[in-house]
Parts: sequence; structure tokens; C-alpha cells
Amino acid sequence: MDFAQDGHLRTIYVLVATTDPTDRQLITQHVQTARARSKLLYCSTASELLECLHTADIEYHNFPHLLVLDLNIAPRAIFWLLLQEIRTSYRLLSLVVIGVEQSEELIKQAYSSGVHSFLCKADSPNEWKKQVDDLTQYWLQTVSLPKHPLIDQQL
Repeated sequence: MDFAQDGHLRTIYVLVATTDPTDRQLITQHVQTARARSKLLYCSTASELLECLHTADIEYHNFPHLLVLDLNIAPRAIFWLLLQEIRTSYRLLSLVVIGVEQSEELIKQAYSSGVHSFLCKADSPNEWKKQVDDLTQYWLQTVSLPKHPLIDQQL
């Protein structure tokens, strides 16, 4: 678990970028269950996503530690450009892509483009709920996310 200097669990900011209101609600419920000290930000288009990241970049204190990005937020060609822009501008931002397609080529392209996880959405609503639960448990309780995702190390 990540703790703030005052000994309390630090707040994790999660940006959910999806056009699907059901997915948004499910992810929200699981994030709030997995991490009581979490703040969620939302967007439903590629341009909203870039604006949200830019605004959070300026405000700094609420920049997301984790981005959950729906593959269907934009047409495929625009999605890859969006992903490239995000990876170039925000290298320490942890990035999970969710999609319904399970094409090996698509998954390889996502990982080659810098995503940290690719989640193939299950057909069954119960299986999808389990996947979201596993996703939030892993990213919000198991791993350590960068405390300041905007401060890039000099590599």
C-alpha cells in the first residue's frame, strides 16, 4: 500500500476514458471499493481525454496515476495517434486499455505502443465484473504507482 507522509493512505487519481456508461459505472464501483482514497476523473471522447490530461497537468495535484482507456473511444487510426500522444507527453502515466477484440495483432500493437495492460472484455457480464475487480485489485492495491507521474526521471 502507498502511504502519504502523514501516514494515511494516499489518494490515487484514476482517469476513466470510455464511451460506455455501464463500463464507467462498473469501474467506478470497483475503484471505490478497492481504494477508499481514490478520485475518479471521466471523459468520453479523445479530445476530452487530451483536454483532461492537459488540465490535470497544469493543476498537477490531481493528475491521474492510472488511465483506463477504452479502445473504442475513437476510430482506430485516431486511437493509435491518441495513444502515441499520451505515451510521448506522459511517460510515467500507467495505462490500461480495455477492448472487446482479442486479435493478437491488436494486442501486440497496444503493447508496442506503450500500454501496461490490455484487458480483453469478457462477453459474460459476470465475467466482466470479475475482470474489473481483478484489474482494480491489481492496480490499486497490489502495485506501487509513481507518486508524482508528471515528474519524469532523467533516463
